[in-house]
Amino acid sequence: MHREMSHGRRSHVHVTKIVVLVVLLLVAFQYLLNALFLKPQSFLVLRITHTSAETEVKSPLPYNLNARNITPATLGNVTLERCPVLPPLLHGHVEVDKRVPSWTSLEEKFPSLLKGGHSRPPGCVARHKVAIVIPFRDRDIHLKIFLNNIHPFLQKQQLDYAIFVVEMAVNVTFNRALLMNIGYLEALKDYDYQCFVFHDVDLLPEDDRNLYSCEQSPRHMSVAVDTLNYKLPYAQLFGGVSAISREHFQAINGFSNLYFGWGGEDDDMYRRILYSGLTVTRYAPTVARYKMLVHAKDKSNPDRFHLLRTTKARRLQDGVNNLKYTVLKKEYRPLYTWILVSVNVTEIQNEISHKPSGSPLVNKTNSSASSVNSIKATNETEHSKTDAKSEIQQPGANKAQLAQPAATKLVLGRLRPVRISWIPRGFVGNLPENLTKVDPLPVIETPKVAKTVEELKQQQLALREQHENKTNNIDSVNRTNEDIDPKQQVLDLLQKMHQQQQQQQQQNEQHSDQMFSQQQQQKQQQQIINSNQNDQINNENERQKQYTLLQSNFQNSLQQNSEALQVVVEQQIIDQDRESQQQTALQSNVLQIQEKQHQQQQLQHQQHQQHQQQQQQQRQPEQQEQQHHQQQQQQRQRLLSSDSIVVVTS
Repeated sequence: MHREMSHGRRSHVHVTKIVVLVVLLLVAFQYLLNALFLKPQSFLVLRITHTSAETEVKSPLPYNLNARNITPATLGNVTLERCPVLPPLLHGHVEVDKRVPSWTSLEEKFPSLLKGGHSRPPGCVARHKVAIVIPFRDRDIHLKIFLNNIHPFLQKQQLDYAIFVVEMAVNVTFNRALLMNIGYLEALKDYDYQCFVFHDVDLLPEDDRNLYSCEQSPRHMSVAVDTLNYKLPYAQLFGGVSAISREHFQAINGFSNLYFGWGGEDDDMYRRILYSGLTVTRYAPTVARYKMLVHAKDKSNPDRFHLLRTTKARRLQDGVNNLKYTVLKKEYRPLYTWILVSVNVTEIQNEISHKPSGSPLVNKTNSSASSVNSIKATNETEHSKTDAKSEIQQPGANKAQLAQPAATKLVLGRLRPVRISWIPRGFVGNLPENLTKVDPLPVIETPKVAKTVEELKQQQLALREQHENKTNNIDSVNRTNEDIDPKQQVLDLLQKMHQQQQQQQQQNEQHSDQMFSQQQQQKQQQQIINSNQNDQINNENERQKQYTLLQSNFQNSLQQNSEALQVVVEQQIIDQDRESQQQTALQSNVLQIQEKQHQQQQLQHQQHQQHQQQQQQQRQPEQQEQQHHQQQQQQRQRLLSSDSIVVVTS
């Protein structure tokens, strides 16, 4: 009995040891997987219990990621925590690389991208699903430079993003706003994007604090551009780069579809935002900075001013809700998604012109304004906490202002955007040192023409003062010198003044001629620089076209050669088949001949045997006769011999 109890205790101890060992092995295996597949700063934790929706979210993946990322299919019930509110890899100022890379080097540089230029942060779930929409036409060099700069920029911000390049068919006039509407709809067909950044391909961001995300209001992102001396041409500008959430874009009804040609669509969008009861926001110019690539100016739209006057009447009839287009191609390329579309211009214009306007439009405006106000109210409830460190005014803080109707809020299109802080809402703690230091704007020297104009103004003021002093001196001389003839004195002074004025006019004319010549020289130099740059771009485009032509010709020649080789090989195979068939036929003929010869030989042999048999049969009686004759002779001999014997005996 005692032995049985001790044996049971020992077995129980062994079982507990085995269980503890298995648990330790599982934990070690989990941390090994985390160390292999994720960064050490953001290890995963296996959680079997119920999780909280505020702290962690299951990774919503419509398709498998690459091998570096962990998917629910690989680790089962592994849940990823949300990325930090403030991305930890932000640095501030970013050096823009304007070199033109090749497509192969770009693909080798970004191997972690999914098809279609889709990227997700490793180790955490992104807080923002962003679609970058680029209206595009004949800018291959700009697109390479843009992709080389934008992918690392967006990956630092830990975004779940993809890049959509929307191109219009060659036979249709370029329409930037229409392409952005198409990009919005086509992006939603692929993924559940919540934020849309509409981006010109020739603008490159200079500061990664310029977050590519959508918060409480539509945001104009390209505030300071280097070609514009980092200043806005006018306060209501909304072109270049802009970020709008999905709800706001749907409530605004997107961009207008009628702006065929350059210009006007961004101002139309600015008015749509204000008519819908929303506010345009901006970051500080020290953060929202961009560099522009050199390009030739497109042909302007002559109807843009007339269209801008009718924005309020047609904004709910002209936009995403009446968009008609045809997708000619949609390719998920390694670095971006390329969409080639075609539209019927007359159909779009006629559809909007034939739609009635009146009471239904007013009802729609009221409903859209109420929907936008409800969206803003929800944003206010979600973001009720204000940032104490931010000294910049945040939009949406005044609830009474939100309740105002869109018509009174527009104020004849002069409502200025609101400047907001770049620090995300919900961030708690101190900023890193590299992000607290704000780089000053570069000092841009004013051109020489402006200085000469100011000098001329100062010279004119000085001449006026001299003229006034001279007139005062003349009055004093007239008063003191009573003996001199006043008329003669006045005439002399007038002549001197006239001569001085002529000299001054000549000097002014000389200065103006110098200024004009300087301006002309500067314009010529600028034109030469622009022409050289355009020539370089055109040469590069021509080289690219020649390269593509050579490549296509080479591929065609290869294809033709391969087809010719295939024909030759097939002919050789057919000839070989024919030769084999002929050989088999010859062999069969030879066999038949051999069989016939063999049969003939057999017949001959049989005939020979039969002949021999016949000859033998013919010889048999002769032989028999010979044998009979021989026997007779033998008998005779015997008889003779017997007679001789008898004679002897006798």
